[in-house]
Amino acid sequence: SKVTKKNLQPAGSYQFRVRACDAMGHWLPFTETPVTIRPDGAEATLPPVNHLAHIEALKKQRDELLVECERKVAGARQEFAVELAELDRWKARCEAAEKAIDPAEKERCFLLAKQEARKDVEQEAQVKIAIVMRNAAADIRDKVNAAE
Repeated sequence: SKVTKKNLQPAGSYQFRVRACDAMGHWLPFTETPVTIRPDGAEATLPPVNHLAHIEALKKQRDELLVECERKVAGARQEFAVELAELDRWKARCEAAEKAIDPAEKERCFLLAKQEARKDVEQEAQVKIAIVMRNAAADIRDKVNAAE
């Protein structure tokens, strides 16, 4: 068997644990001694632990955390409601502005945007055509120079 000494108690006493081997040589679990031994060899008596007070303290802490979480959730819900109201207000303003626009004005804006888009595409095509023509002219010039 094997005896280990480990300081487990905050009061400065030691607790001895015994670990034995079985017939096959495998270690068995530690056995705990019911009493602890102080460094001077005397038995240490631990103060009685009031488990009910500890449980009540945990319950109180849990209740305080629950109240705090509920308060945070209520604040977040209130903030969300304010943001949602602001969003609804802006949505109503946009819808009112859209209704105020004359259908003929919408059509004119659409046609103007279409013309601008067509002009941009045509300019881009003209640039590409100019590049192709310049490259073709350079190729022809190179072939003429090579033939001479």
